[in-house]
Amino acid sequence: MVFLVVGLGNPGLRYKNSRHNAGFMVVEKVAEKTGIGISGKKFDGEYGSGFCGDTKLILFKPQTFMNNSGEPVRKIMGFYGLNTGAVAVAHDEVDLPVGRIQIKLGGGSAGHNGIKSVAGKTGGGFARIRVGVGRPPAGVDTDNYVLSGFTREETGEVEDSVSRAADAVIEIASRGVESAMNQYNTKLKTQTNGG
Repeated sequence: MVFLVVGLGNPGLRYKNSRHNAGFMVVEKVAEKTGIGISGKKFDGEYGSGFCGDTKLILFKPQTFMNNSGEPVRKIMGFYGLNTGAVAVAHDEVDLPVGRIQIKLGGGSAGHNGIKSVAGKTGGGFARIRVGVGRPPAGVDTDNYVLSGFTREETGEVEDSVSRAADAVIEIASRGVESAMNQYNTKLKTQTNGG
């Protein structure tokens, strides 16, 4: 079985640690956990492949800007002959607080231009790994906010959620979306009261 993992983000050092690049961070963490290198350059993106158990994992980071992510994803899916049932897309999500992740199958874009682009080019129906980046403070434009970096206080929570998101990706590829949803779609317990 071949399974494609796409991380959404913007190319270049300027955006490397921005909230909008949470998807890239997840794919890089999957690469780290599985030992798969992302050194290939094709399909308007960076990619790598290797095995995770019996599943051949393709890790992919489109290098067009976020709003045009769909065409590279369509190209790599076509090359490997994949349908959206064999695809998971990791991306940032302002509707979730920092530290939360959520696995979702299909659904609308909720205003996320990268997801809108990928769904428009592939027909949708892929699994989504939503990584919480929090809502912008009052008076801050959402576009500017997602292109900004995480605060020092948020860094630990982000690293933890990206690691869990990578584990969720591996779970989806190995045992399916349902299993990953059951394990990872739980509310994050607060450290203060355990609830």
